[in-house]
Amino acid sequence: MWQRPAAVDAQAVSVDEYAGGVFKELRFLHGRAAQLGYRVRGGHAVCSVVEDGRAVEARVWVGDYDGYEETETGPWSSPTRPAGY
Repeated sequence: MWQRPAAVDAQAVSVDEYAGGVFKELRFLHGRAAQLGYRVRGGHAVCSVVEDGRAVEARVWVGDYDGYEETETGPWSSPTRPAGY
């Protein structure tokens, strides 16, 4: 289980610590995400999580272009966090 580090702003909606992973081909990253049980949708690997008792969708950019092109992961983000959270 991932725990929000104390150094991360409680109001932050993204974490850049793991961004920048490079894969030779996009299809390799999509395959790895699926192998680990994540849905790949709209260029993001997504996972429904509960944070402080609220359902949010965590996502990381994995790319959505030509499957044979190199790709790089983006930051972890939670764009579905409720307003005023």
